[in-house]
Amino acid sequence: MIGPFKKLFRHTLIYGLGDIVVKAISFFLIPLYSRNLSVEDFGVQSLLLTVQMILVIVMGLGLNSAVFKAYHEARGEEEKKSAFTTAMILLMLWALPVWMLLSSLAEPVSRLIFDSGSQAANLRFVFLGVLFDLFRLMGLALLRAREKAVHYGVVNTVHFTLLLVLNIVQVAFLKRGIAGIVESQAIVSGFMALCLAGYLFRKYRLVFSAAQARTLVGFGAPLVPGGIAGWSLTMLSWHLVNKFCGAHEIGVFSLGSRFGMIMNMLLVQPFRVAWLPFVFSMQKEKEARRLYTLTLTYVAAAGAVLFLLLSVFSREIVLLASKEEYLSGHRVIPFFALAFLFYGLYNTVDTVVVLKGRTRYHALFTSIAAGLQFCLNLILIPRFGSIGAAWGILISYSALFFMMAAAARRLDPLPYEWGRILGLAAATLLFYLASTFIRTGNPWLDAALKALCIVLFPVFLRIARFYHPQETAALKRAAARLFIR
Repeated sequence: MIGPFKKLFRHTLIYGLGDIVVKAISFFLIPLYSRNLSVEDFGVQSLLLTVQMILVIVMGLGLNSAVFKAYHEARGEEEKKSAFTTAMILLMLWALPVWMLLSSLAEPVSRLIFDSGSQAANLRFVFLGVLFDLFRLMGLALLRAREKAVHYGVVNTVHFTLLLVLNIVQVAFLKRGIAGIVESQAIVSGFMALCLAGYLFRKYRLVFSAAQARTLVGFGAPLVPGGIAGWSLTMLSWHLVNKFCGAHEIGVFSLGSRFGMIMNMLLVQPFRVAWLPFVFSMQKEKEARRLYTLTLTYVAAAGAVLFLLLSVFSREIVLLASKEEYLSGHRVIPFFALAFLFYGLYNTVDTVVVLKGRTRYHALFTSIAAGLQFCLNLILIPRFGSIGAAWGILISYSALFFMMAAAARRLDPLPYEWGRILGLAAATLLFYLASTFIRTGNPWLDAALKALCIVLFPVFLRIARFYHPQETAALKRAAARLFIR
Protein backbone atom coordinates (compact mmCIF):
# COMPACT_ATOMS: atom_id res chain seq x y z
CA MET A 1 0.00 0.00 0.00
CA ILE A 2 2.88 2.39 0.78
CA GLY A 3 4.55 1.86 -2.62
CA PRO A 4 1.91 3.62 -4.78
CA PHE A 5 1.80 6.54 -2.35
CA LYS A 6 5.57 6.88 -2.57
CA LYS A 7 5.22 7.14 -6.34
CA LEU A 8 2.39 9.70 -6.05
CA PHE A 9 4.33 11.72 -3.46
CA ARG A 10 7.52 11.61 -5.52
CA HIS A 11 5.76 12.78 -8.68
CA THR A 12 3.80 15.42 -6.75
CA LEU A 13 7.07 16.69 -5.29
CA ILE A 14 8.91 16.74 -8.62
CA TYR A 15 6.01 18.19 -10.57
CA GLY A 16 5.41 20.55 -7.69
CA LEU A 17 8.96 21.84 -7.75
CA GLY A 18 8.65 22.30 -11.49
CA ASP A 19 5.35 24.16 -11.17
CA ILE A 20 6.45 26.09 -8.11
CA VAL A 21 9.44 27.61 -9.86
CA VAL A 22 7.06 28.94 -12.55
CA LYS A 23 4.18 30.06 -10.34
CA ALA A 24 6.54 31.35 -7.67
CA ILE A 25 7.53 34.08 -10.09
CA SER A 26 4.48 36.09 -9.03
CA PHE A 27 5.48 35.71 -5.36
CA PHE A 28 9.18 36.39 -5.88
CA LEU A 29 8.23 39.50 -7.79
CA ILE A 30 5.71 40.86 -5.26
CA PRO A 31 8.39 43.00 -3.53
CA LEU A 32 9.53 44.22 -6.96
CA TYR A 33 6.00 45.07 -8.07
CA SER A 34 4.85 46.60 -4.77
CA ARG A 35 7.85 48.93 -4.73
CA ASN A 36 7.83 49.90 -8.41
CA LEU A 37 4.08 49.95 -9.14
CA SER A 38 1.40 52.00 -7.47
CA VAL A 39 -1.25 50.09 -5.52
CA GLU A 40 -3.70 50.89 -8.33
CA ASP A 41 -1.33 49.52 -11.02
CA PHE A 42 -0.83 46.40 -8.92
CA GLY A 43 -4.60 45.87 -9.10
CA VAL A 44 -4.58 46.36 -12.89
CA GLN A 45 -1.78 43.83 -13.26
CA SER A 46 -3.79 41.34 -11.21
CA LEU A 47 -6.81 41.80 -13.48
CA LEU A 48 -4.61 41.20 -16.54
CA LEU A 49 -3.36 38.01 -14.88
CA THR A 50 -6.97 36.87 -14.40
CA VAL A 51 -7.70 37.56 -18.10
CA GLN A 52 -4.70 35.37 -18.91
CA MET A 53 -6.04 32.51 -16.78
CA ILE A 54 -9.47 32.68 -18.41
CA LEU A 55 -7.98 32.63 -21.91
CA VAL A 56 -5.77 29.63 -21.12
CA ILE A 57 -9.01 27.75 -20.40
CA VAL A 58 -10.93 29.07 -23.42
CA MET A 59 -8.17 28.71 -25.99
CA GLY A 60 -6.86 25.45 -24.51
CA LEU A 61 -10.23 23.70 -25.07
CA GLY A 62 -9.50 21.31 -22.18
CA LEU A 63 -7.00 19.45 -24.39
CA ASN A 64 -4.28 19.45 -21.72
CA SER A 65 -6.49 17.22 -19.55
CA ALA A 66 -8.10 15.29 -22.41
CA VAL A 67 -4.76 14.15 -23.82
CA PHE A 68 -4.25 11.93 -20.74
CA LYS A 69 -7.40 9.95 -21.42
CA ALA A 70 -6.58 9.46 -25.11
CA TYR A 71 -2.94 8.68 -24.34
CA HIS A 72 -3.68 6.03 -21.69
CA GLU A 73 -6.45 4.43 -23.75
CA ALA A 74 -4.15 4.16 -26.78
CA ARG A 75 -2.83 0.74 -27.74
CA GLY A 76 0.79 0.83 -28.74
CA GLU A 77 3.36 3.57 -29.07
CA GLU A 78 2.21 4.79 -32.49
CA GLU A 79 -1.35 5.30 -31.28
CA LYS A 80 -0.04 7.22 -28.27
CA LYS A 81 1.96 9.49 -30.54
CA SER A 82 -1.12 9.96 -32.70
CA ALA A 83 -3.15 11.02 -29.63
CA PHE A 84 -0.65 13.76 -28.85
CA THR A 85 -0.25 15.08 -32.41
CA THR A 86 -4.03 15.05 -32.89
CA ALA A 87 -4.34 17.22 -29.78
CA MET A 88 -1.69 19.60 -31.15
CA ILE A 89 -3.49 19.96 -34.48
CA LEU A 90 -6.81 20.60 -32.73
CA LEU A 91 -5.12 23.24 -30.59
CA MET A 92 -3.73 25.03 -33.64
CA LEU A 93 -7.08 24.93 -35.47
CA TRP A 94 -8.88 26.44 -32.47
CA ALA A 95 -6.39 28.70 -30.67
CA LEU A 96 -4.98 30.58 -33.67
CA PRO A 97 -8.36 31.97 -34.91
CA VAL A 98 -9.39 32.88 -31.35
CA TRP A 99 -6.11 34.74 -30.86
CA MET A 100 -6.55 36.70 -34.11
CA LEU A 101 -10.12 37.63 -33.16
CA LEU A 102 -9.14 38.78 -29.67
CA SER A 103 -6.20 40.82 -30.94
CA SER A 104 -8.53 42.70 -33.28
CA LEU A 105 -10.91 43.39 -30.37
CA ALA A 106 -8.29 44.44 -27.80
CA GLU A 107 -9.61 47.99 -27.42
CA PRO A 108 -13.27 47.01 -26.81
CA VAL A 109 -12.13 44.34 -24.36
CA SER A 110 -10.06 46.96 -22.53
CA ARG A 111 -13.07 49.27 -22.28
CA LEU A 112 -15.20 46.40 -20.99
CA ILE A 113 -12.79 45.42 -18.21
CA PHE A 114 -11.06 48.70 -17.33
CA ASP A 115 -13.69 51.27 -18.45
CA SER A 116 -11.16 52.71 -20.93
CA GLY A 117 -9.03 51.63 -23.89
CA SER A 118 -5.78 52.35 -22.01
CA GLN A 119 -4.89 48.66 -21.58
CA ALA A 120 -5.43 47.60 -25.23
CA ALA A 121 -1.69 47.32 -26.00
CA ASN A 122 -1.05 45.34 -22.82
CA LEU A 123 -3.98 43.04 -23.62
CA ARG A 124 -2.51 42.26 -27.05
CA PHE A 125 0.68 41.07 -25.37
CA VAL A 126 -1.41 39.02 -22.93
CA PHE A 127 -3.25 37.37 -25.84
CA LEU A 128 0.03 36.58 -27.61
CA GLY A 129 1.59 35.22 -24.42
CA VAL A 130 -1.40 32.91 -23.87
CA LEU A 131 -1.13 31.56 -27.43
CA PHE A 132 2.53 30.69 -26.93
CA ASP A 133 1.89 29.34 -23.45
CA LEU A 134 -0.71 26.85 -24.71
CA PHE A 135 1.86 25.10 -26.88
CA ARG A 136 4.34 25.10 -23.99
CA LEU A 137 1.67 23.56 -21.74
CA MET A 138 0.85 20.90 -24.33
CA GLY A 139 4.51 19.89 -24.44
CA LEU A 140 4.52 19.68 -20.65
CA ALA A 141 1.34 17.56 -20.80
CA LEU A 142 3.19 15.04 -22.96
CA LEU A 143 6.03 14.88 -20.42
CA ARG A 144 3.44 14.25 -17.68
CA ALA A 145 1.71 11.53 -19.69
CA ARG A 146 5.05 9.81 -20.24
CA GLU A 147 5.87 10.36 -16.54
CA LYS A 148 9.02 12.31 -17.36
CA ALA A 149 8.87 14.25 -14.11
CA VAL A 150 12.53 15.37 -14.12
CA HIS A 151 12.31 16.71 -17.68
CA TYR A 152 9.12 18.52 -16.67
CA GLY A 153 10.92 20.17 -13.78
CA VAL A 154 13.90 21.22 -15.91
CA VAL A 155 11.69 22.90 -18.52
CA ASN A 156 9.79 24.82 -15.84
CA THR A 157 13.01 25.85 -14.10
CA VAL A 158 14.38 27.34 -17.32
CA HIS A 159 11.08 29.12 -17.89
CA PHE A 160 11.14 30.57 -14.37
CA THR A 161 14.74 31.79 -14.61
CA LEU A 162 14.21 33.58 -17.91
CA LEU A 163 10.96 35.17 -16.72
CA LEU A 164 12.49 36.32 -13.44
CA VAL A 165 15.50 37.94 -15.09
CA LEU A 166 13.48 39.66 -17.81
CA ASN A 167 10.91 41.00 -15.31
CA ILE A 168 13.65 42.46 -13.11
CA VAL A 169 15.27 44.15 -16.12
CA GLN A 170 11.98 45.51 -17.47
CA VAL A 171 10.45 46.69 -14.18
CA ALA A 172 13.38 47.60 -11.92
CA PHE A 173 15.90 48.95 -14.44
CA LEU A 174 13.94 50.04 -17.51
CA LYS A 175 10.91 51.21 -15.44
CA ARG A 176 8.47 49.78 -18.02
CA GLY A 177 5.77 49.07 -15.41
CA ILE A 178 2.82 46.90 -16.47
CA ALA A 179 3.91 46.96 -20.12
CA GLY A 180 7.25 45.43 -19.17
CA ILE A 181 5.54 42.65 -17.21
CA VAL A 182 3.22 41.52 -20.02
CA GLU A 183 5.94 41.86 -22.66
CA SER A 184 8.29 39.69 -20.59
CA GLN A 185 5.61 37.00 -20.30
CA ALA A 186 5.00 36.95 -24.06
CA ILE A 187 8.71 36.89 -24.97
CA VAL A 188 9.61 34.05 -22.58
CA SER A 189 6.51 31.99 -23.44
CA GLY A 190 7.29 32.36 -27.15
CA PHE A 191 10.89 31.25 -26.67
CA MET A 192 9.88 28.20 -24.60
CA ALA A 193 7.14 27.24 -27.07
CA LEU A 194 9.60 27.33 -29.97
CA CYS A 195 12.17 25.24 -28.09
CA LEU A 196 9.60 22.59 -27.10
CA ALA A 197 8.08 22.56 -30.60
CA GLY A 198 11.51 22.02 -32.16
CA TYR A 199 12.24 19.15 -29.79
CA LEU A 200 8.86 17.44 -30.11
CA PHE A 201 8.41 17.71 -33.86
CA ARG A 202 11.79 16.11 -34.44
CA LYS A 203 10.46 13.03 -32.65
CA TYR A 204 6.80 13.09 -33.73
CA ARG A 205 5.36 13.33 -37.22
CA LEU A 206 1.98 15.05 -37.45
CA VAL A 207 -0.79 12.47 -37.62
CA PHE A 208 -4.48 13.32 -37.22
CA SER A 209 -6.99 10.72 -36.00
CA ALA A 210 -10.67 11.62 -36.28
CA ALA A 211 -11.61 9.01 -33.66
CA GLN A 212 -9.08 10.36 -31.16
CA ALA A 213 -10.15 13.91 -31.97
CA ARG A 214 -13.72 13.05 -30.96
CA THR A 215 -12.42 11.55 -27.71
CA LEU A 216 -10.27 14.60 -26.98
CA VAL A 217 -13.00 17.16 -27.67
CA GLY A 218 -15.68 15.07 -25.95
CA PHE A 219 -13.60 14.88 -22.79
CA GLY A 220 -12.00 18.33 -22.82
CA ALA A 221 -14.69 20.68 -24.14
CA PRO A 222 -17.11 20.16 -21.19
CA LEU A 223 -14.36 21.37 -18.87
CA VAL A 224 -14.23 24.77 -20.58
CA PRO A 225 -17.56 26.39 -19.51
CA GLY A 226 -16.98 25.58 -15.87
CA GLY A 227 -13.45 26.92 -15.98
CA ILE A 228 -14.61 30.10 -17.67
CA ALA A 229 -17.38 30.56 -15.12
CA GLY A 230 -15.00 30.15 -12.19
CA TRP A 231 -12.37 32.62 -13.39
CA SER A 232 -14.95 35.05 -14.79
CA LEU A 233 -16.59 35.29 -11.38
CA THR A 234 -13.18 35.83 -9.79
CA MET A 235 -12.69 38.75 -12.16
CA LEU A 236 -16.19 39.99 -11.36
CA SER A 237 -15.32 39.90 -7.64
CA TRP A 238 -12.31 42.12 -8.22
CA HIS A 239 -14.28 44.42 -10.53
CA LEU A 240 -16.98 44.90 -7.87
CA VAL A 241 -14.37 45.54 -5.17
CA ASN A 242 -12.87 48.16 -7.48
CA LYS A 243 -16.30 49.71 -8.12
CA PHE A 244 -17.53 49.86 -4.52
CA CYS A 245 -14.24 50.29 -2.65
CA GLY A 246 -11.86 52.00 -5.09
CA ALA A 247 -8.64 51.20 -6.94
CA HIS A 248 -6.54 51.22 -3.76
CA GLU A 249 -8.66 48.49 -2.17
CA ILE A 250 -8.44 46.25 -5.24
CA GLY A 251 -4.64 46.51 -5.12
CA VAL A 252 -4.55 45.53 -1.44
CA PHE A 253 -7.10 42.75 -2.04
CA SER A 254 -5.06 41.43 -4.99
CA LEU A 255 -1.89 41.17 -2.92
CA GLY A 256 -3.63 39.35 -0.07
CA SER A 257 -5.33 36.95 -2.48
CA ARG A 258 -2.00 36.06 -4.07
CA PHE A 259 -0.58 34.97 -0.75
CA GLY A 260 -3.72 32.95 -0.08
CA MET A 261 -3.15 31.27 -3.43
CA ILE A 262 0.10 29.81 -2.09
CA MET A 263 -2.18 26.91 -1.10
CA ASN A 264 -2.84 26.39 -4.80
CA MET A 265 0.81 26.79 -5.76
CA LEU A 266 2.37 24.52 -3.13
CA LEU A 267 -0.28 21.82 -2.77
CA VAL A 268 -3.29 21.86 -5.09
CA GLN A 269 -1.67 22.46 -8.47
CA PRO A 270 1.30 20.06 -8.00
CA PHE A 271 -1.10 17.40 -6.72
CA ARG A 272 -3.47 17.90 -9.67
CA VAL A 273 -0.58 17.54 -12.12
CA ALA A 274 0.55 14.24 -10.57
CA TRP A 275 -2.93 12.94 -9.67
CA LEU A 276 -4.48 12.53 -13.11
CA PRO A 277 -1.73 10.26 -14.55
CA PHE A 278 -1.71 8.34 -11.24
CA VAL A 279 -5.48 7.74 -11.37
CA PHE A 280 -5.38 6.38 -14.90
CA SER A 281 -2.30 4.23 -14.21
CA MET A 282 -3.83 2.69 -11.04
CA GLN A 283 -7.43 2.19 -12.18
CA LYS A 284 -7.00 -1.54 -12.89
CA GLU A 285 -5.13 -2.34 -9.67
CA LYS A 286 -6.89 -4.23 -6.86
CA GLU A 287 -5.97 -1.65 -4.24
CA ALA A 288 -7.02 1.34 -6.37
CA ARG A 289 -10.22 2.15 -4.44
CA ARG A 290 -8.42 2.15 -1.10
CA LEU A 291 -5.69 4.37 -2.52
CA TYR A 292 -8.24 6.84 -3.83
CA THR A 293 -10.00 7.08 -0.46
CA LEU A 294 -6.81 7.50 1.58
CA THR A 295 -5.58 10.18 -0.79
CA LEU A 296 -8.48 12.46 0.17
CA THR A 297 -7.52 12.17 3.85
CA TYR A 298 -3.86 12.90 3.15
CA VAL A 299 -4.62 15.90 0.92
CA ALA A 300 -6.88 17.26 3.67
CA ALA A 301 -4.13 16.76 6.28
CA ALA A 302 -1.44 18.44 4.17
CA GLY A 303 -3.84 21.27 3.37
CA ALA A 304 -4.71 21.76 7.05
CA VAL A 305 -1.04 22.26 7.98
CA LEU A 306 -0.47 24.67 5.08
CA PHE A 307 -3.67 26.55 5.91
CA LEU A 308 -2.48 27.08 9.49
CA LEU A 309 0.92 28.31 8.31
CA LEU A 310 -0.58 30.85 5.92
CA SER A 311 -3.37 31.99 8.25
CA VAL A 312 -1.47 32.17 11.53
CA PHE A 313 1.42 34.13 9.96
CA SER A 314 -0.68 36.20 7.53
CA ARG A 315 0.36 39.58 8.99
CA GLU A 316 4.03 38.67 9.05
CA ILE A 317 3.90 37.39 5.44
CA VAL A 318 2.44 40.64 4.09
CA LEU A 319 4.80 42.86 6.09
CA LEU A 320 7.83 40.82 5.02
CA ALA A 321 7.02 40.93 1.31
CA SER A 322 5.51 44.39 0.81
CA LYS A 323 4.96 47.84 2.25
CA GLU A 324 2.88 48.93 5.25
CA GLU A 325 0.06 50.23 3.03
CA TYR A 326 -0.68 46.66 1.91
CA LEU A 327 -1.05 45.30 5.47
CA SER A 328 -4.86 45.16 5.48
CA GLY A 329 -4.60 42.59 2.69
CA HIS A 330 -3.65 39.96 5.28
CA ARG A 331 -7.32 39.65 6.28
CA VAL A 332 -8.26 37.79 3.08
CA ILE A 333 -5.40 35.27 3.19
CA PRO A 334 -7.23 32.66 5.37
CA PHE A 335 -10.32 32.83 3.13
CA PHE A 336 -8.35 32.24 -0.06
CA ALA A 337 -6.19 29.52 1.50
CA LEU A 338 -9.26 27.61 2.69
CA ALA A 339 -11.06 28.15 -0.62
CA PHE A 340 -8.19 26.59 -2.56
CA LEU A 341 -8.00 23.74 -0.06
CA PHE A 342 -11.63 22.96 -0.92
CA TYR A 343 -10.63 23.16 -4.58
CA GLY A 344 -7.91 20.58 -3.96
CA LEU A 345 -10.41 18.28 -2.25
CA TYR A 346 -12.81 18.81 -5.18
CA ASN A 347 -10.10 17.63 -7.56
CA THR A 348 -9.65 14.52 -5.42
CA VAL A 349 -13.28 13.41 -5.03
CA ASP A 350 -13.90 13.79 -8.77
CA THR A 351 -11.89 10.60 -9.37
CA VAL A 352 -14.94 8.49 -10.21
CA VAL A 353 -16.33 11.23 -12.48
CA VAL A 354 -13.04 11.41 -14.41
CA LEU A 355 -12.68 7.63 -14.75
CA LYS A 356 -16.22 7.31 -16.07
CA GLY A 357 -15.73 10.23 -18.47
CA ARG A 358 -18.61 12.26 -16.96
CA THR A 359 -16.76 15.56 -17.31
CA ARG A 360 -20.05 17.40 -17.92
CA TYR A 361 -20.42 17.38 -14.12
CA HIS A 362 -17.45 19.75 -13.92
CA ALA A 363 -19.18 22.27 -16.18
CA LEU A 364 -22.51 21.94 -14.36
CA PHE A 365 -21.16 22.26 -10.82
CA THR A 366 -18.70 25.03 -11.61
CA SER A 367 -21.46 27.00 -13.31
CA ILE A 368 -23.72 26.56 -10.26
CA ALA A 369 -20.90 27.62 -7.93
CA ALA A 370 -20.19 30.62 -10.16
CA GLY A 371 -23.85 31.64 -10.02
CA LEU A 372 -23.79 31.34 -6.24
CA GLN A 373 -20.66 33.47 -6.07
CA PHE A 374 -22.27 36.08 -8.32
CA CYS A 375 -25.24 36.41 -5.95
CA LEU A 376 -22.98 36.53 -2.90
CA ASN A 377 -20.81 39.19 -4.51
CA LEU A 378 -23.79 41.46 -5.13
CA ILE A 379 -24.91 41.03 -1.53
CA LEU A 380 -21.62 41.02 0.39
CA ILE A 381 -19.19 43.31 -1.46
CA PRO A 382 -21.23 46.55 -1.20
CA ARG A 383 -21.61 45.90 2.53
CA PHE A 384 -18.27 44.34 3.57
CA GLY A 385 -15.86 45.22 0.76
CA SER A 386 -12.96 42.87 0.05
CA ILE A 387 -13.85 40.64 3.00
CA GLY A 388 -17.26 40.11 1.42
CA ALA A 389 -15.56 39.10 -1.83
CA ALA A 390 -13.36 36.64 0.07
CA TRP A 391 -16.41 35.14 1.78
CA GLY A 392 -18.11 34.71 -1.59
CA ILE A 393 -15.12 32.87 -3.06
CA LEU A 394 -14.80 30.58 -0.02
CA ILE A 395 -18.50 29.64 0.02
CA SER A 396 -18.62 28.98 -3.73
CA TYR A 397 -15.50 26.75 -3.67
CA SER A 398 -16.79 24.77 -0.71
CA ALA A 399 -20.15 24.31 -2.50
CA LEU A 400 -18.23 23.05 -5.54
CA PHE A 401 -16.55 20.39 -3.40
CA PHE A 402 -19.77 19.20 -1.75
CA MET A 403 -21.62 18.96 -5.06
CA MET A 404 -18.86 16.89 -6.63
CA ALA A 405 -18.64 14.65 -3.55
CA ALA A 406 -22.38 13.98 -3.77
CA ALA A 407 -22.20 13.20 -7.51
CA ALA A 408 -19.22 10.89 -7.06
CA ARG A 409 -21.01 9.06 -4.25
CA ARG A 410 -24.00 8.52 -6.52
CA LEU A 411 -21.86 7.14 -9.37
CA ASP A 412 -19.65 4.89 -7.25
CA PRO A 413 -19.52 5.42 -3.45
CA LEU A 414 -15.89 5.20 -2.41
CA PRO A 415 -15.42 4.62 1.36
CA TYR A 416 -13.88 8.00 2.20
CA GLU A 417 -12.83 8.54 5.81
CA TRP A 418 -15.28 11.35 6.56
CA GLY A 419 -14.98 10.85 10.32
CA ARG A 420 -11.23 11.45 10.29
CA ILE A 421 -11.60 14.41 7.95
CA LEU A 422 -14.24 16.06 10.15
CA GLY A 423 -12.03 15.55 13.21
CA LEU A 424 -9.11 17.09 11.32
CA ALA A 425 -11.26 20.07 10.33
CA ALA A 426 -12.35 20.64 13.95
CA ALA A 427 -8.75 20.52 15.20
CA THR A 428 -7.59 22.93 12.48
CA LEU A 429 -10.34 25.41 13.33
CA LEU A 430 -9.49 25.15 17.03
CA PHE A 431 -5.80 25.94 16.50
CA TYR A 432 -6.55 28.77 14.07
CA LEU A 433 -8.95 30.44 16.50
CA ALA A 434 -6.46 29.98 19.33
CA SER A 435 -3.77 31.75 17.26
CA THR A 436 -5.97 34.83 16.81
CA PHE A 437 -5.69 35.51 20.56
CA ILE A 438 -1.88 35.78 20.40
CA ARG A 439 -1.36 39.53 20.79
CA THR A 440 1.37 40.27 23.33
CA GLY A 441 2.49 43.53 21.73
CA ASN A 442 5.96 42.05 21.08
CA PRO A 443 6.20 40.89 17.43
CA TRP A 444 9.03 38.46 18.15
CA LEU A 445 7.17 36.85 21.04
CA ASP A 446 4.00 36.69 18.93
CA ALA A 447 5.91 34.93 16.15
CA ALA A 448 7.43 32.44 18.63
CA LEU A 449 4.03 31.61 20.14
CA LYS A 450 2.50 31.20 16.69
CA ALA A 451 5.32 28.85 15.68
CA LEU A 452 4.70 26.83 18.85
CA CYS A 453 1.03 26.63 17.89
CA ILE A 454 1.96 25.13 14.51
CA VAL A 455 4.38 22.63 16.08
CA LEU A 456 1.77 21.44 18.58
CA PHE A 457 -0.83 20.79 15.87
CA PRO A 458 0.49 17.36 14.70
CA VAL A 459 1.15 16.45 18.34
CA PHE A 460 -2.48 17.19 19.15
CA LEU A 461 -3.56 14.98 16.22
CA ARG A 462 -1.41 12.17 17.62
CA ILE A 463 -3.02 12.52 21.06
CA ALA A 464 -6.46 12.60 19.43
CA ARG A 465 -5.60 9.33 17.64
CA PHE A 466 -5.98 10.78 14.17
CA TYR A 467 -3.20 8.61 12.74
CA HIS A 468 -3.60 4.93 11.94
CA PRO A 469 -0.88 2.68 13.48
CA GLN A 470 0.73 2.00 10.08
CA GLU A 471 0.81 5.74 9.36
CA THR A 472 2.50 6.41 12.70
CA ALA A 473 5.08 3.73 11.94
CA ALA A 474 5.72 5.14 8.47
CA LEU A 475 6.17 8.65 9.89
CA LYS A 476 8.62 7.35 12.51
CA ARG A 477 10.66 5.57 9.82
CA ALA A 478 10.71 8.68 7.66
CA ALA A 479 11.78 10.84 10.63
CA ALA A 480 14.51 8.35 11.54
CA ARG A 481 15.90 8.31 7.99
CA LEU A 482 15.85 12.12 7.90
CA PHE A 483 17.63 12.30 11.26
CA ILE A 484 20.33 9.88 10.11
CA ARG A 485 20.91 11.84 6.91
